[in-house]
Amino acid sequence: QFLDFATLLNQETVIAQAMVNQQINDHDKKNQQTLNQLIDSLKNNALINAFLTGASISHQELPFIFDCGHFFIKGTIDQLFLKDNAWIILDYKTEKISSKDEATQRALVYQGQMTAYAIATSGILKIDSLQTALLFTAGPYLEIQKWQKSDLEKGKEMIAKIHQNLVKKLTFPREESFQYPHNKNICFHCPYFELNYCGVRTIL
Repeated sequence: QFLDFATLLNQETVIAQAMVNQQINDHDKKNQQTLNQLIDSLKNNALINAFLTGASISHQELPFIFDCGHFFIKGTIDQLFLKDNAWIILDYKTEKISSKDEATQRALVYQGQMTAYAIATSGILKIDSLQTALLFTAGPYLEIQKWQKSDLEKGKEMIAKIHQNLVKKLTFPREESFQYPHNKNICFHCPYFELNYCGVRTIL
């Protein structure tokens, strides 16, 4: 996501930094060759090439936290960019995918993740439309989803239900996960106490 896809001028730097970050020893240059081939496959795909170029604003590895009222959404977006007056959230996936149909089915697995990203981004930027995209580098295959105001509202409902189900599972004593203090009066100052994540309120 740090690659300047339009010019590829920083290609060698990005590849070198990626291997340093992953602590990869590449004396025989095989990993570098593999990454160069991957970049070539993305560049030679007309749809992906057009999608990855032409952004007027671009942010990489963008951390965020968004207040949904009773809970927070927190994460890091691989790439967020503005293109043709539309904000696009792009997430890279490196798993093995052998066909477009498989990529479409696999995208369903990440629907919750992309919904959370869409809700948080729309809330932070105060917008009611955007796009999310999954780029499966094996292939490569691109899965794009457009979000309008009604889609975001449905997404909020889905995320809220997921949160409610998690709370229900945690509304009982969980001493195996939370070490209770001897003096439970201090629990009133704990952020887990209000929604009873630890289960202390059930036994007080």
